[in-house]
Amino acid sequence: MLNIRVADVLEARQGGWLRWVRGAWVVKGDALIGVDLTKAIINADETHKQMSLQLPMPTVLQARVDHQKTKTYDVQRGLCAGQERESDLRDAAMRQAQQSIEAAANTPDNIHAARRRLEKLLGRACKSRGWTATITWMDACPSNSSALVVGPASAR
Repeated sequence: MLNIRVADVLEARQGGWLRWVRGAWVVKGDALIGVDLTKAIINADETHKQMSLQLPMPTVLQARVDHQKTKTYDVQRGLCAGQERESDLRDAAMRQAQQSIEAAANTPDNIHAARRRLEKLLGRACKSRGWTATITWMDACPSNSSALVVGPASAR
């Protein structure tokens, strides 16, 4: 698992001529990138202490806005816009902030970093138990799939 911190500026506007509301927020949050292990395919040979793990590509499993650190920069409203319009705008902006955090975390570099972290973690877990594991990543593009062998040096 990999936790990515995200910061962004979000601007939003709603309404018409005299009933408009606009605002800007400094949004902070984080996203957790990991693998859904329920989709993993595991084959183990207990006699030779070898296993093959076929894992789905890491994805953003959870994204969240940190409401303690997210700050309102500015909110303005037109002459006839009431307080309820401001609340509606803020609610819509925070929903958009959630989606922005997920999109900002879901980059190829972050997915690659999550893969490497999981390979290292699984490698250590196998090695500490005397097992050798081959990790293969499921990918939409077969030419991009890769395999990594981890485990005790004596087993290779």
